[in-house]
Amino acid sequence: MGIFDNDSDLLHEARVIVKHAKEKLEKVPEDKKDILRKWVGNVLVIWKHKHSEPPSTRFRFKDPDFDDYEKYAPYECAGAGIKNPIDLGFLLIKNKFPELLECEKYLGWDNVLLQLMVMTEPTVNNLSSLITADKLIREFDFRVESMVNDQLSGEIKKLIPDYLRGRKQTSDASEGGKARARLFENEKKVVKDIALKIISERSFRVPSKRELASLVVKQRYPHITEETEISKKADSIRKWI
Repeated sequence: MGIFDNDSDLLHEARVIVKHAKEKLEKVPEDKKDILRKWVGNVLVIWKHKHSEPPSTRFRFKDPDFDDYEKYAPYECAGAGIKNPIDLGFLLIKNKFPELLECEKYLGWDNVLLQLMVMTEPTVNNLSSLITADKLIREFDFRVESMVNDQLSGEIKKLIPDYLRGRKQTSDASEGGKARARLFENEKKVVKDIALKIISERSFRVPSKRELASLVVKQRYPHITEETEISKKADSIRKWI
C-alpha cells in the first residue's frame, strides 16, 4: 500500500496544501495581500493576451465556430502540460516573463508562489503541481531561517573584538543612531508602499523604474514642484523601489 490509498486521500492532501498556503498568506499585511492577488492575476492575463495561443483543439471540437477564448483561464491557453496557475507560473519563471519578474521583485517570489497555489483548485489532477510548489516554499523558509541565523551570528562575532578592546559607544550616541536608522527604514517602507500602490493601479503596463520613482516623489513629497528637483529626488529614492 502507498502513502495514499485512494483518490479521497489524494484530494485531502491537495486541500491541506492549499489550506497551508492560505494560512501563510494571512501573515501578509492586508493592503499588500490585495495588491498581491490583483497583480499576480493581472500578470497571467497580460501573458495570455501577449503570448498565448487559442485553447487547444478540444475546445474547437466541441464548438466548430469557436473563435473567442476570453472565457478561458490563462493556464488553459498555455498548451499541453499546463494544468493550473502553478504550472503557468513555472513556465513564466522559466521564460523570464518580465511582468512576473517585476511582481516577484516587489512582493517576493515566495508570496507570488503562494498566491499561485491559492489560485489553484485543490484536485487530484493538480496535486503534483501543489506538492512541487509546497516543497519549494518549505525550502525557501528553511533557507531564510538559516540565513537570518547566520547573519545574527556574524553580527555578534563582529561585536566581540570591539567589546574585548573596550570600545564602546556612548548610550546617547547609540540611541541617536538607532532613532535615525528607524526613521530611515520607515521612509523606505512608505516609499515602497506608494510604489506598490501605483503599480497595482496599472493593470497592463508597469512603469519604468525612473518613471515610477518620479510618480512616487509627486505623491510623497508634493512640496517638490520643480521638475529638476523632482528628478533629483527620484534619483535618490530609486534604489528603494
